[in-house]
Amino acid sequence: MLDRSVLVYDGQCSFCGIWLRYWQALCGDSVEYVALQELGDRLPELDRETLSGAAHLVTIDGTPYHGAQAILRLLAPTSWWPRLLLSLYEQVTSFAVVSDAIYAWIGRHRDFAYKATALLWGKEVRPQRYRLAEFVFLRLLGLVYSFAFLSLRHQITGLVGEHGIVPVNRVLQMLHGELGSRVYHLVPTLLWLSPTDQMLTALCGTGIVFAVLLLVNVVPRFSTLVCWVAYLSLATVGQPFTSFQWDTLLLESGFLALFAGFPWQVWMFRLLVFRLMFESGVVKLTSGDSTWRSLRALRFHFETQPLPNPFAYVMHHAPVWFLDSLTGWVLVIELGSPFLLFAPRRLRHLGAWLLIGLQLGIAASGNYAFFNLLSLALLLWAFEDQAFEWLPAFAKQSARKEARWSTTKWVRWPAAAVAVFIAFVGSAHVLDNLSPGTEPLIAAAENLIAPFDIVNHYGLFAVMTRDRPEIIFEGSNDGLAWQPYELPYKPSDVKRRLPIVAPLQPRLDWQLWFAAFGSPQQEPWTANLQIRLLQGEPDVLKLFSGVPFANPPKFVRAQRYDYRFTTKAERDQTGDIWKRQLLGTYLPAMSLESLGDNGR
Repeated sequence: MLDRSVLVYDGQCSFCGIWLRYWQALCGDSVEYVALQELGDRLPELDRETLSGAAHLVTIDGTPYHGAQAILRLLAPTSWWPRLLLSLYEQVTSFAVVSDAIYAWIGRHRDFAYKATALLWGKEVRPQRYRLAEFVFLRLLGLVYSFAFLSLRHQITGLVGEHGIVPVNRVLQMLHGELGSRVYHLVPTLLWLSPTDQMLTALCGTGIVFAVLLLVNVVPRFSTLVCWVAYLSLATVGQPFTSFQWDTLLLESGFLALFAGFPWQVWMFRLLVFRLMFESGVVKLTSGDSTWRSLRALRFHFETQPLPNPFAYVMHHAPVWFLDSLTGWVLVIELGSPFLLFAPRRLRHLGAWLLIGLQLGIAASGNYAFFNLLSLALLLWAFEDQAFEWLPAFAKQSARKEARWSTTKWVRWPAAAVAVFIAFVGSAHVLDNLSPGTEPLIAAAENLIAPFDIVNHYGLFAVMTRDRPEIIFEGSNDGLAWQPYELPYKPSDVKRRLPIVAPLQPRLDWQLWFAAFGSPQQEPWTANLQIRLLQGEPDVLKLFSGVPFANPPKFVRAQRYDYRFTTKAERDQTGDIWKRQLLGTYLPAMSLESLGDNGR
C-alpha cells in the first residue's frame, strides 16, 4: 500500500508541465508527482510501454489508471464537475471512448496543445478561485445599494407618498380590491404592513444603513438580505418611477448575492452579464429600428438620451464617420464579447475588458444612475483572484471567512436547485429573443418568480429616438403670463449647463422624458402631477429646482417642446446649449375649481 497516490508523467513534455503545476495547486500534498524519467524501479505494476504516451495514476490501494481516467480520478476530489465526468466515464461507454480519443489526439499533438494552452490560458495556469472577486463585488454592491437608497430617500414621498404623484396607499388599496389575496404574491412589499410616508422613509433609511454595513463588510450576508428585501419593497410599489432596467438588474444581482460563496455562483453572474449585454445587442437588430441596422444610431443618441452630460454635447458634434464606426463597435461588443465570458482565461479577460470599455464610454457620455457602476461590478466575475492581489491582508482574510458557510449540505443543495432554476429561465429569455415563441414554454415558472424580479428581460435602447420632445409644466395666476417649473436636471432653460448626476437618479426628470413620447392618456400620472402643483404639495415641489410661485398658482398647464443641441457656432454666439421649438400643449390649463372632486 502507498501512503498517497502517485501520478507518473512525462518530464520532458512542456504541455504536461503546465498542467502538472495546475494539478499540484489543486490537489496539494495528497498526490506525489514522479517524472517518467526518474521513475526507475518504482511501481513495477505499470506497463512501461504505455508510460510515454499517457499519464498514469496509482491510487493508495495500488490500482493503476492511465490516460483520461487517470486525470479524472486525480481531479475528482477537488470539485463536483470532475466527479461528474468521472462518473460518466465509468458508466457510459460512449463517453469513455470519446474521452480516450480526445486524450490520445492531444498526446500525439503535444506541441500544438502547448501553444494553444499558452495562448488561451498563459504559460502559468492556476486554479480558478473567486473569493477575492466576490469580496470586491459585495463591497461594490453595497456602494450601489447606498446610491440607490440615498437617491430614493429624497424623492420617494414626492413620487409615491401619501400626497405624492402616485400615492402608494391608494394603489395598494385598488390592487387589493381587484386581485384579492393573490395580490400579496403579485405585489411583494413590506408596505402592506403600513402604506405610509413613514414606512417609505423607514425602508429607505434601513436600506442606507445596511448598504453601508455591506460596503464595510459588517454582517455582509444579513445586510445583503435586508437590502434586497427593502429595495424589492420600494421598487414593487414605486411604479412608474422604479421601472428602469437597472432597478431590476439590482434586484437580480442582489438576489444572486444572497448565495455568495457557492462554487457555481461565478457562472450565474457570468450568465447574468451575458444576458444583459447579449440581449441588449439582439434587440437592437430585431426591433426593426433602421438606425441600428444602418449604423446611424449614435448620430442621434447623445442628443436624445434622457439626461445628457457635458461630454454628450462634444460627442454629438463628432464626425459622422466616427459616430457610425462607434455604432458598429457597440453592436460587435454587445453581440460578441458576452460569449467570451465563458471562454478560457485570456479570451474571457479580453471580452470583459471590451465590455468594461463600453460601460465606461456610456458612463462618460450620459447619466444612467447606478447602471454603469453595477455593470462594472458584475464584470468582476470574469477575473480570478490573481487580479485582486492588491487587496490588503485583512480583506483577503475576510474573503476566506465569507466562503465557509456554503459547504453546509443543507444550504448547498437547495441553493444549487435555485441556481439551476434561474439558469433555465434566464436561458429561455435569451432563446426567446432569438426565436420568439419560446417563452410560453416556461410561463408557469415566469408567473411564479416574476413579481420578485429574480430573472428579467434586458434590452437597452432597442429603438433609438431621433427626436427630443420635452414636457415643461407652467403655472399662471391670470392665464396670460406663464412661468415654468424647473426640474433640476432635465432640459428646460436653454442656457443651463448639462448636468453630471449619476450614480444618483432624478426619477421624475427621467420619467418625464418617457412621457413626452406618449400622450396623457398613456401616462395618467402626469395629470396627477398637474393636480399636485395646483395644490402646492410640498413633497412634490421638492422634486423641482425652480418653483416660480410662493403660493400655488391658479392655473397649471404642460407644454411640449422639441429640443435640439445648438451647433458650436450658435453656442459661441449665444451661449445657448439647446434650441427649442413649441410643439403644442400636452396638458391644457387647469385650475382646482375646474377639476372639482378630482382635485382633492
